[in-house]
Amino acid sequence: MASLPEAFMCPITSELMADPVSTADGFSYEREAITTWLEEHSTSPLTNEPLKHRELIPNMALRSAIQELPEVHPELKQKLCDLLKLLLRLIITMII
Repeated sequence: MASLPEAFMCPITSELMADPVSTADGFSYEREAITTWLEEHSTSPLTNEPLKHRELIPNMALRSAIQELPEVHPELKQKLCDLLKLLLRLIITMII
């Protein structure tokens, strides 16, 4: 399997991100992972410094780059499909 850029991997889960969001410290995380982290912490998972706010900002540029991976690395297509299915299930759960 091709080596993925570190920026595509969530620093909390070490998994390829499907729904990357940025925090006040400028780092990007998988939405579910950082949401869980922020339920019990008010600090950055990477620096342990206090976050100025808990707002999560969708990282659309990173998401687009990750979604383009199958074109560059076709062997990753199934993994990305699985991640997108998980993301859809999470969104549906949030809506219901």
